[in-house]
Amino acid sequence: MHCKQVEIVYVDETSFNLWQTPSRVWLKPGMRVDMPNQRGRSITMIGAVSTQRGLFHAHTFAESNTTETFVKFLTALRQKCEGRDCVVVMDNLSVHKTAEVRQLFNKRFS
Repeated sequence: MHCKQVEIVYVDETSFNLWQTPSRVWLKPGMRVDMPNQRGRSITMIGAVSTQRGLFHAHTFAESNTTETFVKFLTALRQKCEGRDCVVVMDNLSVHKTAEVRQLFNKRFS
């Protein structure tokens, strides 16, 4: 019996902001530090990792992860998986479960 080679692809994302809560800082006499007092824009990175290819696909963008941004990421990931049977493993984030995202999957990209 011949088993098909399936690539397991793990997808996850993280978001962060380029801001700091003002606290204590050491300064030389005459120095001044301007600390942002607003949170600022989110920066998000989504990555796809497999044991066969390591980190092989990533998107970084200056906003929160939405269905639209995640669909763009998965569309490009699907192209990179073309010709392979890929099983995508994701966590339970709400944008991972939308109708638009579910439409991208088929027998070879599941």
